[in-house]
Amino acid sequence: MELEPTDEQKAIVDAIRDFAQNEVRPANRECEEAGVVSERIEKQLVEMGVAAPVAEQYGGQGTFDTMTSVLIAEELSWGDPGVAFSILGSGLAATIVDLAGTDAQKSELLPKFTEGARGSVALAERDAGADFTVLEARATKDEIHGLKYGVLHADSAAVRLVVTGGDDLGVWIVPEAEELSAQQEDKLGLRAASTFKVRFEGVKTERLGGSPDPAKVRLALLRAKLLNAGIAIGLGRAALEYASVYAQERTAFGRPIGAFQGISFKIADRAMDLETARLLAWKAAWAIDNDLNDAHELVMSACGHAAAAAVTTADDGVQILGGHGYMRDHPEELWYRDAMTLATFDSPSMIGDVFLSKTYEVAE
Repeated sequence: MELEPTDEQKAIVDAIRDFAQNEVRPANRECEEAGVVSERIEKQLVEMGVAAPVAEQYGGQGTFDTMTSVLIAEELSWGDPGVAFSILGSGLAATIVDLAGTDAQKSELLPKFTEGARGSVALAERDAGADFTVLEARATKDEIHGLKYGVLHADSAAVRLVVTGGDDLGVWIVPEAEELSAQQEDKLGLRAASTFKVRFEGVKTERLGGSPDPAKVRLALLRAKLLNAGIAIGLGRAALEYASVYAQERTAFGRPIGAFQGISFKIADRAMDLETARLLAWKAAWAIDNDLNDAHELVMSACGHAAAAAVTTADDGVQILGGHGYMRDHPEELWYRDAMTLATFDSPSMIGDVFLSKTYEVAE
């Protein structure tokens, strides 16, 4: 198993990092206040082929393997998690169609993304998060019944997918003509990503893949879930870097606060958490691309570790900044809110566990 990024992947990472630093991060407050990604940033990411990777035969610039997608997610999230969640979450619809759709469905849907169309994947539920093994939404013949949360662009997506659970795990295409009962969510964080609570009651659908191969559907959904790990790692890295610089510049008792063990140990611990989460995410990506039997377990583990690392790192970042950590003059409060929201979407039940483990860590 070789996890070292290739030269091509490193070049992509460098390009995304430059874009995140020069275009995305300076606009993070603007996008958050507007509740959407700016048209300029979205258009540029579409032109770069990052927003929705589409094969050349359907008019795109090519697709990415799972490892490359995770690397892109981390770098774009380093710029701003809300922008990354919005743009890459939209593009997941293209990836799922490419991996699990029929040739006819690909020919119909994928060219829309090359023209800048948005996608939407209704996956998360109140008690299930992004764990598609325990979803309650069900399909009856060609109709969907269920309640979904965190549905990106439910009001504007041209390609809309919904995931159902049970013994017959499936992905379904909702025609543009079908009206949805959608309510926009007023979230704590990730506010640059416009999400909705959507109730599906008798909504007409078409099954993605016709009579699909369950293995293909499962791998496609694992790729969708692993995106959250990449975003969480990028968020945590941004929070750690900012807090580390602050700890070197802020002084107390004549010394930088980073010279005190209470601060330096905290920074070191969070750096190890993030590195562990990154390696787990890369291993999970490799397992997906190689269709390994343990891909599901690896993805769940990677997402759990990444979400926990993001929450604890952002929380510690706020604490290191002290009173400044709660002020909009610094981005730590933004990353904290984004981390909590991302963890809730990925696994609603884990938030209490994250802070319980943090309490034990302090007690020790």
